[in-house]
Formats: sequence, structure tokens, C-alpha cells
Amino acid sequence: MKYLYTFLLCFLCAVGTGYGLQIEATPTTLVIGLTTTLEVTCHTFINSSTQMESLISLIITRSGHGPSKELASINVFSPGGHVVDVSNETLTGSGKIDNMGESYLHLAWRFPDVNKRGIYACVAHGVSHTGHPVTLTSTISVNSSNPATGQLVNEIHNLTLELDTCETKYLDLSEVLFEFKNMSLEFETFKANLDLIKTNMFSISPPYNGHHYLLSNRLHTYDVKSGEALCELFGGYLVEINSRDEHQFLINFLTNENNKLVFNAAMTGLSDELQENVWVNRHSKTVANYTHWYSGEPSGGQSQNCVVLYSTTMLMIDDPCAATMSDNSFKLTYLCEVPDQKPV
Repeated sequence: MKYLYTFLLCFLCAVGTGYGLQIEATPTTLVIGLTTTLEVTCHTFINSSTQMESLISLIITRSGHGPSKELASINVFSPGGHVVDVSNETLTGSGKIDNMGESYLHLAWRFPDVNKRGIYACVAHGVSHTGHPVTLTSTISVNSSNPATGQLVNEIHNLTLELDTCETKYLDLSEVLFEFKNMSLEFETFKANLDLIKTNMFSISPPYNGHHYLLSNRLHTYDVKSGEALCELFGGYLVEINSRDEHQFLINFLTNENNKLVFNAAMTGLSDELQENVWVNRHSKTVANYTHWYSGEPSGGQSQNCVVLYSTTMLMIDDPCAATMSDNSFKLTYLCEVPDQKPV
């Protein structure tokens, strides 16, 4: 009792003017079968004519069909505005007790039936400035009616319009899906054609460490930008050799292919165009962590800024990044590196 008295005195410290109480319902007449939501809200407001100066709890009840039934409540002891639902009905509730502002308790039902009609009462329990208990009550009546023929006809009309709108949206969506399907088919056709072109244009290596390599079987003159574009078209880039093991794998692959396609050099993605003797991979923009030069290489200075694998040894030499050779005597091929796609 001592602690309750102390608690009530703490409430009185924040006392200003009194509280009034009001309950509202939307709608106040339920059209059975057509009303989709019933909302009942109990809330306080400042009213100097009442003696309640601190609020402890709000309770909503319903009567009219037998004894009064408590539906839900909220009180100052409820953490986080927790609403206690004791109705065993399908409802949602929210609320708060705030003695420095407005307090409220809100209940809502979806598709309320005839049992939801009745007299709804909001009961507020609190204390006066002298510490005496005070109870305030506010009521509202919620009635019900059966839908008239005109209401049913109007509802059917509205549902028909909604159905027509849904059908229109569905047709629009179907058109989008149809277009998307066509685009997908076109993409698959393009991909199949691209795969066919890749098979005809390149020798394809076995997989190595999550990659495979494409060796162009069309012989070209020097042009590193054309090589980059060609590799990108098929999902890769000019090869970046990062280890002795990878280099040995490529030596075996290129040696085998050179027996079928005689070439002088295979272009890689390594160059020192930005800074002399600082060899950088064109695709990843990383400084090379592995090189294996042919004897006496690199030797070209500023006129030879790209790296190829020389066919006789498959070791690295520096050569021009682009040049025109009218007699096509120097046969260059591009070596692409393609990451293997991971399954989705």
C-alpha cells in the first residue's frame, strides 16, 4: 500500500489540468456483409472541468447482447504500449498511456459481423489531485443493418469495375511477360550464335583454376585494342599470367595449337604504356607479379610497350601495341582469358 501511494504521488507531480474522455466508432452502422472494417477509438483530451489529473488505465467494453464484455485494456504498467486483448475475437489493438500528452486505446475488426454491434464504452481509471480514485466513462452505439437491394447492386457494380481493372492490368502484365519472353528467346538465339562464332573463331583450352583460354585462329597484325574488344565480346580479356604453373599450362596449350595453326606470337594483356618498365595488366590494372622473359627481353624501350608470347619458346617478349604490316608476314593471334561462369 505504501508503494502504491508513492506511485500515485509521483503521478500528481506532473499534474496540470484535468482529463476528459471520448470514444469514437467508424462506422456507427454496420452493413452486414459489406462493411469491411470497424474501428473503435478511446482517447483523452484536456478538460479542466474534470477531477482526473493522472491516468492509470483505459478499458473498452461492449454491451447490448447479454452482460458487458471487456474487450481490451492498456495501463501505465504495460511496457511499450502493450494492449491486453481479453476478447477472444479477431481484432488488432494499439495504444499508449501518456500523462504528459494524449492517451488512447484503438481497436479494429476486419469484416465485422452482427455480434459486433452494441454499446461500446471506454472506461478510464485514474486519480485526482488529492490522490482519490476517479473513473470516467464515455459510450457510443454501433448498430447494424442488412444491405438493401440497391446497396448490393452498387457493390456488385463496383466489384465488376474492380474486376475489369484487374483484367486490364493482367492483360498489360501478360503483354509485358510476352515481350520479355520474346526478348529471352532472342537473347538465347544470340547467345547460341555467339557460341557458334566462338567455336569457329577460337581454339578453346581445357579449364584451369576457374578459367579457360581462347586462342584466336584468325591471324592478325598488331592491334591490342582490337584484341581487347574481341576478348570482351566473349566474356573475357587479354590473358593475365600470374604464376609459373599458369604459364606452363599455357605453354602446353599453345604448343599443341601451334602445330595446327602456325603463328609467330600470341598477344597478352601485359604492357608498360603508362610507365616504362612498370608492367601492368591492362584488364585488372595490377602490376604483374610474374614475368618470364625470353633471353635479352624486354628490349624495345618506349616503342614496344606490349607483351606477346613468342612462338618458338612461348616466353615473353615486348613488341609494339599496334602496327600495320602490309605483307602480313608477322602472324599474330590473340590469347583471351575467360572466367568460367558459376551456376546460378
